[in-house]
Amino acid sequence: MSSKRLLLLLIGWLCVYTIYCIRIIPEKAEINYFNPKFMSDVDMNVTSLAKGVYAINIHGDTKQTWANNVTLDVVVYELQGKEYKPTFIEFHFRLCDLINDDPHIGKLLSSAGFTCPLLPGKYSFKNIAIPNDDIPYPLPFQRAKGVGTVVHNPTGVVMANGSMYLHFK
Repeated sequence: MSSKRLLLLLIGWLCVYTIYCIRIIPEKAEINYFNPKFMSDVDMNVTSLAKGVYAINIHGDTKQTWANNVTLDVVVYELQGKEYKPTFIEFHFRLCDLINDDPHIGKLLSSAGFTCPLLPGKYSFKNIAIPNDDIPYPLPFQRAKGVGTVVHNPTGVVMANGSMYLHFK
């Protein structure tokens, strides 16, 4: 057996038996609600960049400065049969702490161009691809829905709510 084939076989074997080969594939993204006091023209979708490579696009206008006065709450639901049921996975972040300090979601957002504070203006974040090389552990399910809620901390007012449907391979 050639050394190249042996190397490919070894890499394939390692991929099967390591936790870093799980792929997160976004299937659908949608904005369910946005508060016109805080933002306008909001859209979120998933596009295909190449065969098997998908990216998230987020567009919108912010009307106020967003910093740690904004919280992102994410709850993950597992597909069981024909309905989504809550899992043990939840995230609750203040915006600047998320973007500047979180090694997973924050790293993804900052690499897409999110900065903190987010000043009033028009924003378009395109081709946000979920990296598959820094997932810390395998998940016990294959299909999920993440529901994110953006909340204005001082008032408790919901600024936006969206969903993303995911497939884990």
